Amino acid sequence: MDRVEIGDIVKINYIATLISGEIVDTSYEDIARYAKIYDPNRDYTPITVETGMAQIIEGVDRALLGMTKGEERSILIHPEEGYGIRRSDLIQQIPMEVFEEGNIEPIEGMIINTEKGPAEIITVAKDFVEVDFNHPLAGITLIFEIKVEDIEKISINANRLFERGMAFFKLGEYHIAIEFFDKALEIDPEFKLALNNKGASLMMLGRFDEAIKCYDKLLELNPNHHLALSNKGFCLTKLGKYEEAIESFDKLIGIDSNNYLAWINKGSTLMSMKKLEEAVECYEKALGLNPESEEAKEAKEKILKKLGK
Repeated sequence: MDRVEIGDIVKINYIATLISGEIVDTSYEDIARYAKIYDPNRDYTPITVETGMAQIIEGVDRALLGMTKGEERSILIHPEEGYGIRRSDLIQQIPMEVFEEGNIEPIEGMIINTEKGPAEIITVAKDFVEVDFNHPLAGITLIFEIKVEDIEKISINANRLFERGMAFFKLGEYHIAIEFFDKALEIDPEFKLALNNKGASLMMLGRFDEAIKCYDKLLELNPNHHLALSNKGFCLTKLGKYEEAIESFDKLIGIDSNNYLAWINKGSTLMSMKKLEEAVECYEKALGLNPESEEAKEAKEKILKKLGK
């Protein structure tokens, strides 16, 4: 029997309740009417989601994995995996003239559509209107009763998984991005872009030892991979393995002596090693290649002040 995997198209019905048992959302029309939350403008049918693509709250998305057609499951969803923590910065004041210009009479409790998305009016004052951009269920722990109505298996290849990983990488969701890069690498263990971006995700999470393993694998496939050498050197520096970092940067410079970022990174590592004179030489090399580099200028000036020059 097919089980839900990342990338499947899944149709589900659901009931969302508060811990108290109050129903706050559902895909079933009869239950919506019973709970007195029926919306005549809504189509009460199973919703369709592509798993792993953040098309539904994270807690439900993850719970679907491994389920079979017809299976039902009850899950507790905390705010972090639901509609998020309530944020005070999402409560904002909008000048009253904005509403006057739009011929809108603000009323407390009214939902308005804005460029930033829907918001609830919570206060109406003389000169401003206070609106809340938090999701109505933000900060609330929920119970979801979900039922898988149908599973459509989609042909998945390494490139498609990589593209999904990149979508999450750009959103800063590095843990999820890594899951997709790993899936792509299961299909194609020599997928260079997946290795590189998995390494970059691990770097962003501060998991430098694991990132180095990705770059070492890349360098096995391509010993002259510029980005792998650069990022490996950066990770080694972060781990305090300065000599190994210098070795990585030197190899990159040996391949491409015009790579001014390699000179900057080597200079930074030499600064950490207290080899200030050598660091200055690196920054001078970088400035010779890119005279506009503010990073190289500032670093060089900082060292010269320390040296009293």
